[in-house]
Amino acid sequence: MVRMKNLIGICVIGGLILAGCTGQTVPSPEAQPTQAPQESETVGSLSTAGSDLPSDLPLVCKPVRISFDEGGTNLTLEGGVAGDTTCRYIFWGEKDQLINVDLQSTNDVFLSIFDSNGRVLQSFEEEGSSYRGYLPADGDWYLDVKAVPSDANYSLYLEFPERLNFPEGIYEKSAIATVPAAGVHNFIIWAEGGQKLSLDVKPANNFILEVFEVNGGDVLLSTQSGSSSFEVVLPELGDYMVNVINQTNEPQDFSLSVEVR
Repeated sequence: MVRMKNLIGICVIGGLILAGCTGQTVPSPEAQPTQAPQESETVGSLSTAGSDLPSDLPLVCKPVRISFDEGGTNLTLEGGVAGDTTCRYIFWGEKDQLINVDLQSTNDVFLSIFDSNGRVLQSFEEEGSSYRGYLPADGDWYLDVKAVPSDANYSLYLEFPERLNFPEGIYEKSAIATVPAAGVHNFIIWAEGGQKLSLDVKPANNFILEVFEVNGGDVLLSTQSGSSSFEVVLPELGDYMVNVINQTNEPQDFSLSVEVR
């Protein structure tokens, strides 16, 4: 299973705070643009203990707890934030969980990721809009989205891959899951350089595979190949991402056979 519990999120569409974004894409805010800053009401101030964030950063979005769909490994949130204000997401994760965060907007929006104990994975000063890395500790982690200086609509993608572990002496494993229409299920596998990785997903006519290195991002199998099975001698020791992609417009069950030896 995915090594995470819950995600707390803020979805602001057209100046309204939305709850219950449970692993689904919220309708695009383009039809209802974010209201101007003077129409946004500050609902509190952010707790910045242990972080490098200014103590007077205004919070205009009330945090709301949401969660992934059962068995899901990613979600996309569409929202909006007023200029020079911040919205916050909070997620719980275990140490060594890989997370992938990507923030898209036509305006300037930045990410900050930290916990209450002062561990900062990325600060606003870095002016970054994406992050991929491993959590250094168990617990709640804060993911803040800030618009500078203008109002911004954004799309926020969060990914928590499911790790497939192979105990000593075990070289084969099968995984099953349900993928939403046109969705993706993300796996992560650790292996040594020189080992052969074999993958096969069924039903083959509904799914294709994508494989790449976590460190460096070298693509071993692209989606353009349209392949539902794959074999490769791995180039180096480390983690590898295996994405199972639903090619249909309906939710689909799959079975993935994995061999590493």
